[in-house]
Amino acid sequence: MTDTSLKNIINDGIYGNNFYLKILKHDDISENYLSWLRDPDICRYLESRFSSHTLDSLRLNLAQFDSKTKFFFGLFDSNLNTHVGNFNIHFNRSHQTAYYGYLIGDKTYWGKSAALLGTYLTLKFSFDFLNARKVWGSIYLDNIAAIINVKKFGFIEEGRQKNQYIIDGKPTDCILFGLERDKWLLHKEKFSLLYE
Repeated sequence: MTDTSLKNIINDGIYGNNFYLKILKHDDISENYLSWLRDPDICRYLESRFSSHTLDSLRLNLAQFDSKTKFFFGLFDSNLNTHVGNFNIHFNRSHQTAYYGYLIGDKTYWGKSAALLGTYLTLKFSFDFLNARKVWGSIYLDNIAAIINVKKFGFIEEGRQKNQYIIDGKPTDCILFGLERDKWLLHKEKFSLLYE
């Protein structure tokens, strides 16, 4: 990946069918975004549910993402230009691995294609622009929708951390999922037909 192509993505975003990812800016931190992190349903499987948030704390958090190894993208509806969720990537250059996580904050987009489109664009960015050899993530065992979504892209379960998290006052497992470059390349054309 050249610095120019990364710069273009940071400035212009990455586009797919009806959605695009763009690096979040200070002005994107809105009351609407803050409301997501105050909604227990939206934050059910996020560690951020244990913290209190303000617009200032969200802006401080955003400042930790350097757009070199830590990327914080907003997912936007292309037709309405509406911020509907977030995708973040932590890229380890030494190991060429990218850890990603996401949140669809606008509930009207739940159960639709937003999470899949955002995941596709995140994978495209990680493999095709960062040149990652592997993308991975962790999911609560109870988060069935997220598990179904990652499996659609060929992620495989690589391990479990038993009773790692607490949900509804009870311990639950953390599932570790991974997708390697060769599997991405094998299915990339099919994904592009579906999501671009």
